[in-house]
Amino acid sequence: MLDGRDALLNSYPDYFRPDDGTALTWLEPWDGTASIGLRELDSYFIEVCRRVRLVSHNGLLAARTAASKAPRIFAKTANGDVGDFWTPVRMQDGKALSLSSVGFRYDRLSDLVFGNSYRRHAAMQVKSDGGKRWRLVARGVAAGQGKTEGYHERTEIVLSTATVNALRRKDERDRLAAIAQEQIAEVEDVMKALRFGVAVAASGGRDANELTKAHRSHAVPYARRLDAVADALFFPALEDRYAAASADEMISGQTCRARFASGLIHAAKKLLYEAVETVPCPAIRRPRARARAVTAFWGRLRKGVFSDQPEVFSTQEVSDAE
Repeated sequence: MLDGRDALLNSYPDYFRPDDGTALTWLEPWDGTASIGLRELDSYFIEVCRRVRLVSHNGLLAARTAASKAPRIFAKTANGDVGDFWTPVRMQDGKALSLSSVGFRYDRLSDLVFGNSYRRHAAMQVKSDGGKRWRLVARGVAAGQGKTEGYHERTEIVLSTATVNALRRKDERDRLAAIAQEQIAEVEDVMKALRFGVAVAASGGRDANELTKAHRSHAVPYARRLDAVADALFFPALEDRYAAASADEMISGQTCRARFASGLIHAAKKLLYEAVETVPCPAIRRPRARARAVTAFWGRLRKGVFSDQPEVFSTQEVSDAE
């Protein structure tokens, strides 16, 4: 950060003081109505957003709070892009990354790490690493209406040396991004099949054109659970497929794809079987709902992105028939 300080000041000529700018904003008095302008700040300032003071009271430490009518930092026009060392900025409109309640899910992380939607600040740049593996660390708080949507953190993803080296070259990063998009489409395909199957079960086995919004709503908790499975499988599968693609091993690549698909489909099938026994449905219609839901699930999958790899389905469908 110190090495990049001059470059940061040059990149944001309308912000910050080269010397003697305010760095720790909570140390300055604040009446709740005045804001600090960006031109008064140090380039690596740390913000505070609440009026809170710790005081000694009868030998104990107490916190006193007060309301405010204005933000501590006047930076609305910056759209969050104030040169943070670690914050991605969207290329399209220059806005800093804003998390939602789902946090750093596989699709968001794929876009941040491999895609071209965000400008990567210094902490996201991969330099020569001497052949070591890198751990991906993502942390942030999701904003809500007058509240937060939670603190989110991902620290369990460790990238292989090959992947780390690829991130330093745009053509290889683009290859990783393409594989990630393929896998996201595959997850969506299995998700649609699961949602369809659960909706059919909740309807008592009705045809697709008779499914209502209420029937489809029963699939939501099962889709969330499948999303968690996809999140755990996503990055190891992506690295396997990238390694196979880099070695130009088409058969190995198909095997990696089938392995990812089988993991997703197996999880989705278990969730479907749970759903057909538990979603609200008249008991007399349960056998019909069960049979038609399973048929709907496999039928939707066979028409989707895995239609070019029939071996993905053979083992699992045979076990269903038995």
